[in-house]
Amino acid sequence: MEPIRDQLPGSNTDNYAAQHWVSLRDGGGAITWSSLEAPVVELGGLWPGYTSQAHHGVTPPGYGHEFLRDPAQLEKGYIYSYALASNFRTNFQPVQVADMLFRYSLTSQPVAAGYLPSRDFGWAVATPLAGVSLRGPQSGMLPLSNSFCQVDHPNVFLLTLKAAEDGDGLIVRLAETEGQETTVVVTLPAMLIAQAFGANLVEENEGAVFYDRHSLRVRVAAHGIATVRCRTGRRWPTAKRVAHYD
Repeated sequence: MEPIRDQLPGSNTDNYAAQHWVSLRDGGGAITWSSLEAPVVELGGLWPGYTSQAHHGVTPPGYGHEFLRDPAQLEKGYIYSYALASNFRTNFQPVQVADMLFRYSLTSQPVAAGYLPSRDFGWAVATPLAGVSLRGPQSGMLPLSNSFCQVDHPNVFLLTLKAAEDGDGLIVRLAETEGQETTVVVTLPAMLIAQAFGANLVEENEGAVFYDRHSLRVRVAAHGIATVRCRTGRRWPTAKRVAHYD
């Protein structure tokens, strides 16, 4: 979302909770920011917000302002990390005393690349690759390198590939991130697909999905999420999540 422009009139513009990333850009380039521990940010400046009457906090003279209404008011490329808040005086501690770790990641990219590099960077910071080490030679017929799952459109990415909660097949969940309704082909080279169904977020089947032996064809709405159940002729275990092939 773009601050102010994509908000309801009168909604809060003082600070935002950034799930994975914030991107600042102008004609010369773009900067992407991401934080693991402090996702709340103030953009374009430090905005003196409000103290609720329920909090009984002391409001100094000049504190408080109207919420911003014009995107031009965010002309400065500033990101302030809202790391801590102590002005509550209700059931929250008024102070925080501890050693605290805040980690921030930054990168740059050309404006012409759009927001996809920012998306990929933010998700990579939040969910880094986890390596698994195997000792000694391993027997098997798989190639030395391969993709377990492939999606053929860059604006759609894989949120989940997991065993179904009821053990009935695999769940594939996709998200569209550029605001364009897209029909994607999802390829699972190591799986032989026997059936495929569209499903909702609680994994209830909602209709058939086109598939062949190793791929699915899935329509994902603009900024939407699509979930598919794939059956391979084998019931997947629920107690222990293990990856295996048919």
